Amino acid sequence: MKNFLSRHFFVGVAAIVVALIISHLASDMFSGANSALLKQYYRVRGEQPLDSSIVILYFGNEDIAALGGYPLKRNYYALLVSALHEVGASAIGFDIAFINPDREHPEFDEVFATVVKSSGNVVMSGYFASFENDAQRSSPFPNGIKPELPFPQLRSGAVSIAHTNLGEQNTLPMFIHNGTEAIPALSLELLRVGLKLNKEDVTVRDATVSLLMKGTTRTVLCNDEGEILLNYSGGTKSLHTISALNFLQDFDEWKSADGQTRPPHPLQEKIVIVGIIAEGKSTFVQTPFDSQFPSIGIHAMAMHNILSGTTLSQSPALVEFSIVVLLGLLATWLMRKNVLTGLVSVIVLFALLIVLSYISFVSFSHVLPVTTSLFALILIAVGLMLQKQFQVQSKLTAFEIEKINAERILQEKEQHLTNLEAKLKSSLHEQSQQPSVALLQEINKYKEEIGKLQSQVADLNPTTGTVEQGEGTAENFHGIVYHSSGTMAEVVNFLKKIATTDASILILGESGTGKEMVANAIHLASNRKDSAFVAVNCGALTETLLESELFGHEKGAFTGAVKEKAGRFELANEGTIFLDEIAETSEAFQVKLLRVLQEGTFERVGGTQTRKVNVRVIAATNRDIKQEVKDKRFREDLFYRLNVFTVTLPALRERQTDIPFLVEHFLKSDASGMTLSATVSKILLQHEWKGNVRELQSVIKHAIVLAQADGRSFIRVKDLPKEFADTSFSTLDIEEQILELLRSKQFSRSAISETADELGGMNRGTVAEYFRGTCFKVFCESNWNIESAVAIISGTDDKVIQEKVRKKLVEYLSNAVELVDSTKTIEEILSQSKPKYKNLPQRHHQFLDLVITSNYQGKWNLLT
Repeated sequence: MKNFLSRHFFVGVAAIVVALIISHLASDMFSGANSALLKQYYRVRGEQPLDSSIVILYFGNEDIAALGGYPLKRNYYALLVSALHEVGASAIGFDIAFINPDREHPEFDEVFATVVKSSGNVVMSGYFASFENDAQRSSPFPNGIKPELPFPQLRSGAVSIAHTNLGEQNTLPMFIHNGTEAIPALSLELLRVGLKLNKEDVTVRDATVSLLMKGTTRTVLCNDEGEILLNYSGGTKSLHTISALNFLQDFDEWKSADGQTRPPHPLQEKIVIVGIIAEGKSTFVQTPFDSQFPSIGIHAMAMHNILSGTTLSQSPALVEFSIVVLLGLLATWLMRKNVLTGLVSVIVLFALLIVLSYISFVSFSHVLPVTTSLFALILIAVGLMLQKQFQVQSKLTAFEIEKINAERILQEKEQHLTNLEAKLKSSLHEQSQQPSVALLQEINKYKEEIGKLQSQVADLNPTTGTVEQGEGTAENFHGIVYHSSGTMAEVVNFLKKIATTDASILILGESGTGKEMVANAIHLASNRKDSAFVAVNCGALTETLLESELFGHEKGAFTGAVKEKAGRFELANEGTIFLDEIAETSEAFQVKLLRVLQEGTFERVGGTQTRKVNVRVIAATNRDIKQEVKDKRFREDLFYRLNVFTVTLPALRERQTDIPFLVEHFLKSDASGMTLSATVSKILLQHEWKGNVRELQSVIKHAIVLAQADGRSFIRVKDLPKEFADTSFSTLDIEEQILELLRSKQFSRSAISETADELGGMNRGTVAEYFRGTCFKVFCESNWNIESAVAIISGTDDKVIQEKVRKKLVEYLSNAVELVDSTKTIEEILSQSKPKYKNLPQRHHQFLDLVITSNYQGKWNLLT
């Protein structure tokens, strides 16, 4: 498991590193992906209106045609500035570069320059042919190359000069150096003039531009190139645009109105950008909302961003790197166990990252580059899935190799055994020849090895079910799982009869047999099922604590009793109280308990008020309660008060038919779909289960955890606790165990009893019957040759031991055929011999049939 986690996290970290390297090498591709994602964010957010104080006056195709064509005479611009000044526009900016004087109409230039100067709030613009980004420069703002500025007369009349250059991907440099002079962007300068700020109110520090506005400071963050990232409000429709010709016409109407009744003009205190929006005469750019967005709108957007504080900011590379690493490690951790759950978690993480990125954009105007992180998550998910698949495939391959090798060795051993048995049979054709003891021992050795190999092969094959269940069905009585015709079925039938009464019940049984579960089942089947079931382990508490726990106590009754507390009897009023390990209590406590049972009354510890309750009492113990009464360790009167009904729970070893259903129940409770290997099924059925059902449940939980950790859907012997795994392959065949133990004891008089004890207290008669069956089996396989059978059973050439086995074999054979009579049919003889099959294991019945039939047919006779 530790190695798996190490490899798992190595793959995750490797995926993170690969993602970072690829994102660096293909930075343009990832930048494009981030831009594409940002474009989708814009579309989801939708268009938003531009600040109403920003207006665009434009000359469109129709305006240009009506005014005599392009280029327009500059007296029209003069007329426009004059009208805007008169209506009270706070600032006027031109997104038109008047680079050269008008040679044909110099008078228009003079008029235009004069009007611009007299207005006092007109910003003229120019542009630079290119930038020079010197990495060694002290300022983040670029140096301009080949400036194209308005002609001198117009430049001197303007309140200031600005540039209209755009950066890459519609960014906007806030300043461009022209020698020692820093020329501001049109949007920034027009905003300064419109807000009536002095040039000193606009300060620059590093890549941050600050505007002191009415006592507050508006900060504009620039990137490393001195550019702001535009946050688009929308497309062309979001702009406040007015045709210049329409404005002039409306202006004439507005001016002709009575001065006293004339309302303020809509452009009063507005910041107006004047430009051309016409095909072939102006520049259009692509934005998230519009593929043909007029470049003049970029300046309007920039002013809106600065006014509203919504210019986009972007996380630096270090932050992006940190996000990639942290999310990558988190994704790796989430996928450390179940692949499907981990994959779903990574998908959720993927979606959450996009949602957080979107919220960051909408709420904080912050762009969180996520494509590298998303790419890392994809790489991690794919890498860990492939690693898990490779791991599973490796385990399957190793498992298949183990299975193939075991089956191959088993086949070789079986073939060799067949050859040895053929050799033995060949030697037995000569009646006078005794079989070789060495040959018999070799055959026994191979049989033992084959038995172990068969168990190993069976352990490599999952069963279709859990444990072999035989006849009968599973029943469930309020959590008690049992075989419909097993020992526990009688107990449950008795429980159903007594459950509806209010009589006290005493439950007896070994530890782990489920006494509390039985008590709870009785409660649930009773008329008190809607009230409380309260369980108390009397053996886990001292006498003082137990009295306080059951009867409660008053405030100050003893040290630490800081407030009154209701006892368990009060809590169980109208319900059932279960007193486990009742025989562990003292005689003084038993007296108080007897009073509650007799009268239903008690006093709290430290109290004088008599309280009455209506409680059904169910008690339990794993001791011999009658012996406890006899030895004066348990009050006789309390015993009779509790013992209205006695329920004795059988140990699990006495209810083996329930084991398959209990195993199936535990498997379904802890791991749906988990099964057992055939070998594990046999082990569970043959184990003694000294800890009863509690031990069985613990073993199943232990095995499930190890099987799941190994990526298997079935439990193998190695998943069981060590004591099971250590003895599993050598203790499966009880018949061979018994024979080996008898051999080790040289078939002495006490061998049967000693073998029964060593097999965990097995019944002596059971051991004897298994040996009787083995004798019949070997006699049949020895072709009715007593000497050969004796040699095989004894496993030695010691004459003394062989004589002991011969006497026992002859005794068994003589008893088996004592009813054989040639005057009767074989069917009659077999029918009369049925009592001889009574305790013989089922597996040996066929050999007893053969012994009787072969004797009847004259194939052997004890007298010859």
